[in-house]
Amino acid sequence: MAELGILTFFVVLSVLSSLLVVCTRNIVHCALWMIVSCVALAGMFLLLHLQFLAVLQIIVYAGAIMMFILYAIMMLNLRFSSGAYLLWNLKTLGLVILVVFMVGLLGLAELLPAHSPLSGPFTVQAMEEIGEAGILATHIFSEYIIAFELVAVLLTAGVVGALALAKKDR
Repeated sequence: MAELGILTFFVVLSVLSSLLVVCTRNIVHCALWMIVSCVALAGMFLLLHLQFLAVLQIIVYAGAIMMFILYAIMMLNLRFSSGAYLLWNLKTLGLVILVVFMVGLLGLAELLPAHSPLSGPFTVQAMEEIGEAGILATHIFSEYIIAFELVAVLLTAGVVGALALAKKDR
């Protein structure tokens, strides 16, 4: 029962901080709220007994990538115009979609069994024998190597595109 309360706290924190990432006008504050969202996600990983992923979440995303983003923000000196940031119609539509999505997730959570046994590669026995990092590495670099490489190319293209758009405005 205590884990459910902690999980609820992390979920609410993650949703609220993610909304603040999208709705905050100051881009540095937006990046800081994204760090809060990453830490909340790491807390959810800890509740799932995935310590390796929780540590990676904090070191890689909340640490390295967010520092890269903040550095890029400061180097490019990005600022928003003084006009309206989000239209009220878009805010209302987003809020309606969020409520419908959350109600759907809560309904789905009620349909799922309370305690489903772990199956697949992440069983307790496999974690004890190989370790969490070994299981992840085996699957990422064998079965999912193409997806892994495509994500790397997509992230690189996103950074290049963002820099091209930022340079175009100057």
